[in-house]
Amino acid sequence: MTRSVRMTFNRGMPVSGDIASGSATFGSDGTLTLFGAGSTGPTNWFKPTAGGVGANYWLRLTRLSGTSGVSFGAFQNVWTNLANLRTITAIGAAGSCAGVWEIAADAAGVTVLASGNISVNNTA
Repeated sequence: MTRSVRMTFNRGMPVSGDIASGSATFGSDGTLTLFGAGSTGPTNWFKPTAGGVGANYWLRLTRLSGTSGVSFGAFQNVWTNLANLRTITAIGAAGSCAGVWEIAADAAGVTVLASGNISVNNTA
């Protein structure tokens, strides 16, 4: 008699959530570190965290509102690989920038797996 056993492996998954912070760092291991008084948001962008997991995912930020002249800088409207630390700040004059963050499984952003609102501020 032959028995078959089906095994399921949980490979992990990106995590959605809203972020309000002075700045936010997306780690290549799936961690999310928020800086600034009163910061709120998830502690990981991927669960479970794992070394190098970011090489398989891309981040994009879309600005929706904020202080005139303030942006997400190089991360705005561009899919950026998460193989390295990515620190998101409000770039430009003193003020804030708000919008949406997304994490995709491909560089073109066809398969978005996680997203949330984001608001960052600076004092220039």
